[in-house]
Amino acid sequence: MRMTSSLKNYWASATPAQRLAFLLGSAQILSGVVHFSLLFLTGSTWEGAVSFRKPASFDLSFGLTTITFGVVMGLVRNQTWLKWLLLGTFSLAMVVEVFLVTLQFWRGVPSHFNFATSFDANIFAMMGLSILLVILSIVGMTIVVFARMESTPVMRLGVKTGLIPILINWATGVFMINHGNDLVLASGEFSRARSTGGPSSANTET
Repeated sequence: MRMTSSLKNYWASATPAQRLAFLLGSAQILSGVVHFSLLFLTGSTWEGAVSFRKPASFDLSFGLTTITFGVVMGLVRNQTWLKWLLLGTFSLAMVVEVFLVTLQFWRGVPSHFNFATSFDANIFAMMGLSILLVILSIVGMTIVVFARMESTPVMRLGVKTGLIPILINWATGVFMINHGNDLVLASGEFSRARSTGGPSSANTET
């Protein structure tokens, strides 16, 4: 009961931007749980470019990250417009990214490095744009947290220390995407969209 009451109080005191992050993050986590359940119920493979693993892992990790940043931005001195700009953009861009990954899975085609059709290439480009917005938002939120965070010394140290590896991880991801693009373009062998489509290809895609 105390936990329920605490969560209700936290929700009541949260800003609209935080509530948006919590709702969108929770929806992504729910989607991740559903896809993980389908992975095991269908006996599908964990490996391959088209697998339940992709939407499940993206939904869960991005959902948790969205909620985490919602909590972190609650520690920043009241800057409503800035929270909407940074946290709102971040949350919506994360949703767009996982939606596109999930869309490609249910179409039965790879979500990354897929240039088989103009539609697939445009999807991959949109994913790149959403990730760019995510990274810019994270950089902005990190600057704001370092400048305007209000909490105990231990909490400030923990949050600031945790933000550094997050920035490094996203920078590493950008390098991986750029390097992967270079390899795909250099080889001249683009990912091929499956003509059958649908998640059934998850058992055979390599």
